[in-house]
Amino acid sequence: MSAAVSDTPKTDAFEALLNRPTNWWDFARQLERENADLHDTIDAVIEADERAVDLWRAAHPGNELVIPDRAKLVGWLLEQLAARKAGNP
Repeated sequence: MSAAVSDTPKTDAFEALLNRPTNWWDFARQLERENADLHDTIDAVIEADERAVDLWRAAHPGNELVIPDRAKLVGWLLEQLAARKAGNP
């Protein structure tokens, strides 16, 4: 006895086959839009990192060539925010 299609376990690959695009040009345009969105997100993260590093370097003279560890940089930024909220610039 053969299994019915509805009894077949659904996997990501199987779902992808079921939902494959019928118009490849539209699919390609969709992928291009998604790619552009991802690039915009990455660019925003890089710009934010650069601003944070610039703030850190301004507060640590003599370290113009140093790029701090990202986790330590975030910790330092949070400390600066807490100090400003407490009224200690």
